Amino acid sequence: MNIFRFNRGDFFGIIIPGTFLFFHLLILTSPNSIDTIYNIKEIDWLLYPLLFIACYITGTILRLITPSLIDTASSLLNQPRIFLINIFKKEKVPNYYKSKYPYIDHFYEVHLNKSPKNSLTFWENLKKNEYDSDTGKMYGTTIINYCKTYIVSKNKELYEEVLFNEGLVRFLSGTAIALIITLILSVINNSLPPLITYTYLICLLIILFKFRKIRVKETETIFHIYENLNQT
Repeated sequence: MNIFRFNRGDFFGIIIPGTFLFFHLLILTSPNSIDTIYNIKEIDWLLYPLLFIACYITGTILRLITPSLIDTASSLLNQPRIFLINIFKKEKVPNYYKSKYPYIDHFYEVHLNKSPKNSLTFWENLKKNEYDSDTGKMYGTTIINYCKTYIVSKNKELYEEVLFNEGLVRFLSGTAIALIITLILSVINNSLPPLITYTYLICLLIILFKFRKIRVKETETIFHIYENLNQT
């Protein structure tokens, strides 16, 4: 079993959010600890690998939190914008806000609705042959994991594209959760300068506004690559 994973996706999805949160926890709970780290003597060099492990563990814990929480927050945050769009009819409401996750909801409510006829036939055959025409068997992450397993078995280069989008989603999800925890603790302890607090809040809002769009891109990438591989 590959317990300790370290690839490009893990670097962005685990190491960066974990390091951000871990060092902010140190700052918020023990401000002098940062000075102690900076003043480490050469004989104490073993502390650096321990810090890396601590950051990795923190990031792994963040990764265990489902991105659906940030996805839901992203969808809710965009509802006022969608409300205004519907009133003034200035632009079309993005279709990726019209459905919710898990993936099967987006698959049926959005992806198939904008697919060409030959794609509809392809997916209907998949549902019939692999899932006995039972949509219920495709719920959760079943369909997405099925597609990913097929992609990695057929084309490693295209699977790298899947991993990139997956890593980006995990990076944004982990960073958003790390920012939320940091902001809550900083407000409780009044320990971060206002400028940093407001900067973190702006970064969090930007992530939340864009998160659903980026997560949908991850999903669509997997569906399109899987379909193309099967039809070539």
